[in-house]
Amino acid sequence: MLELILAGTLFTSEPVAMCAIEPEGRRWQRRAPTGLTARCPNDVPDAEGLQEVADAALAAIDYENLELSIREVRYAVADQASFAYVDRRWQPELGQVMIERGYSVPVTDTVLARWMVCSASLSPDAAGVPEAPKAHCASDNPSPVFKTSMENRLLESLSNTRLLPAERRYCLDQRFVSEVSIHDHFTGNRWGGGGAMPDPQALPNMCEQ
Repeated sequence: MLELILAGTLFTSEPVAMCAIEPEGRRWQRRAPTGLTARCPNDVPDAEGLQEVADAALAAIDYENLELSIREVRYAVADQASFAYVDRRWQPELGQVMIERGYSVPVTDTVLARWMVCSASLSPDAAGVPEAPKAHCASDNPSPVFKTSMENRLLESLSNTRLLPAERRYCLDQRFVSEVSIHDHFTGNRWGGGGAMPDPQALPNMCEQ
């Protein structure tokens, strides 16, 4: 049974430690990270155990199947990871996105819409890979073709997302808001569609779909 986690509502009453995260790999923002390392605090209970748990969780992430980034799209890595001290042992907290890749929008689409808001389901496996992610998008452009195109681009991005592996299965309800515009590098001007942004809270929870 999957545990449902709502974006922005993650919390715990247990002691929590934050470990700093560093990416590995040459030109990792474009080529994708080849690994992540953690630097955990030593002023917490069982500091050695915390470091071991962090190292094991990061080592379990699937890095090999991350695709090379294309065009202007880049990878981003979390600055830190959190671990809770439960029953005298450390364990990763749920819902932590460690690696994510942006998605590109064709220039021709920027004249069709200014805003895109999406909800998505992220249910990571033991390697932090989202299993069959689902997405639903809305924009100020009512075209179903545009909507489908944007959802496919988001799903491609989600396939290159990695979450911190946890000890139990769950589904994270994630929300995305993107403003689409053309940037003229010569003049510094931006332009695009001019519609109103749809309400992100009106989108369906894809973990329940």
